[in-house]
Amino acid sequence: MDKKYVTFAILFFSVLIFSLIFVVTKTIPPIPLSPSATLAKSTTISDKLAEKKTNSSQPLSTDDKKNKPTVTASATEDDEDDEDEDNNSKNITSEAKPHVVHQGPQVKGIYLTQWTLENTALLNYIIKHAKAAGIDTFIVDMELPSKRYQTNIALVKANHINYIARIIMFPNGGGKPEEIANPEVWQRKYALVRQAIEWGASTIQLDYIRYSSKEPASSEHAKNVYKIIQWYKNKLAEQNIPLQVDVFGITSLGESKHIGQNVQMFAQSVDAICPMVYPSHFVPFPEHFQHPYDTVYNSLELLQRQFNYQMPIKMYAYIELSNYHYPMTHAKTLEYIKAQIRAVKAVGADGWYAWSPHNRYDNLFYILENKELED
Repeated sequence: MDKKYVTFAILFFSVLIFSLIFVVTKTIPPIPLSPSATLAKSTTISDKLAEKKTNSSQPLSTDDKKNKPTVTASATEDDEDDEDEDNNSKNITSEAKPHVVHQGPQVKGIYLTQWTLENTALLNYIIKHAKAAGIDTFIVDMELPSKRYQTNIALVKANHINYIARIIMFPNGGGKPEEIANPEVWQRKYALVRQAIEWGASTIQLDYIRYSSKEPASSEHAKNVYKIIQWYKNKLAEQNIPLQVDVFGITSLGESKHIGQNVQMFAQSVDAICPMVYPSHFVPFPEHFQHPYDTVYNSLELLQRQFNYQMPIKMYAYIELSNYHYPMTHAKTLEYIKAQIRAVKAVGADGWYAWSPHNRYDNLFYILENKELED
């Protein structure tokens, strides 16, 4: 074959191939980074906050003119073993509130697994340092009643530490519709509540009281969850036992229709909410890692705004002692913890509960025992 024709054929097919590539790349839309990233570009909380300010009858103080740093929050508000998302990512911009809501001493609590409680040597170590640090409350899992549990709870109470029983309502990331609708499931969990009260629990705290975040959004979700809360409240009210519920930090922006949590609705039947405002569970992760104070403060202040700063119930914030996205030096870890505690105090919440999934509290004890928050 003549070389001239071969060269022409190569050029022809090369042009054809490049033309096809150009057409394909122009017609296929780009793939978004993630659902959260897509929503973050299209939905912000700035307009929502402006609307709240316009419609509120609450007068603004002169400090309201001083804007706090803008941060972005997602609904990934669970412990480190469950990273479900509510597919909401919104910009939280909070300004100074008109007044401090809470006055007086704040509750200081730490979370304990049942394994830690039943390890008597470890429990004695934690009790010793908790008392020295001024920690007054233990939130303890109640999963499987045992003789050791009963004995060691008595030890906690003998040391004048308040015992709150944490009940995991719907494990594995939240309940399925058929579980949430089934009273038999509620009653099985209530058996744990009854045992905890018999052994001295002053308060019951319900966690995972929600749908799975993988469920499609529905206005009925919060109503269905609220039915469970009402059922528990009625049972506990007969015994004069307060009820607390843990909620995602995303509820600071209002009702979460995927997981079925609505703080304003729940407030009608609970004695306290415990918002999980862990900076590690808010996007963008680097922003919140660098600004733990603002993350905690802004989330809690937005919850207060839902009640026009007149909270009808108590609010105890869950804070975290590490950030599983980023390793920190010892000095950085201490500052990270102190920033969250200071934010809880500054916003006027009723107290805080420190969350460490493996109950490692030496850094917290160091801060509190050495009065490092008094500088």
